[in-house]
Amino acid sequence: MMWNGRSILVVDTPPIFEAGAQDQEVYENIGACYLLSVPGPHVLLLVTQLGRFTEQDVVAVTRVKEVFGVGAERHMVILFTHKEDLEGGSLDEYVANTDNLRLRSLVRKCGWRYCAFNNRASRDEQREQLAELMTVIEGLEREHQGAFLTNELFFDA
Repeated sequence: MMWNGRSILVVDTPPIFEAGAQDQEVYENIGACYLLSVPGPHVLLLVTQLGRFTEQDVVAVTRVKEVFGVGAERHMVILFTHKEDLEGGSLDEYVANTDNLRLRSLVRKCGWRYCAFNNRASRDEQREQLAELMTVIEGLEREHQGAFLTNELFFDA
């Protein structure tokens, strides 16, 4: 994928972060993720449905930290789907006022980096949503001065 003349590699993980994933398959897929993202990712994008931050999402975050290390949240951006469910309301108000304490805690640990996509967006709205996401990602990259999220396994890979 290209964005403003920059090449972007997106690695969509297989269901290794889901509850009930088989250990052998998980280890094989984690190895593939490491190889695909050497020397390490700039950003980890956690995709979750607005209003439905579930136990499965909590497991996914825990596994991300197990795989990428405790600093993983500092490189994470939360992307909410189903923005249309806000019905014109503010995403910032939703995040600030959610009763889901685990979601609120994660947003805080991620440095309040989040955005939302409307699943019913027109082409122009889709471009605007992508631009908003890339602005958040570029801000994260500046914050980390271009540094990758890395650990010993990336060095071995």
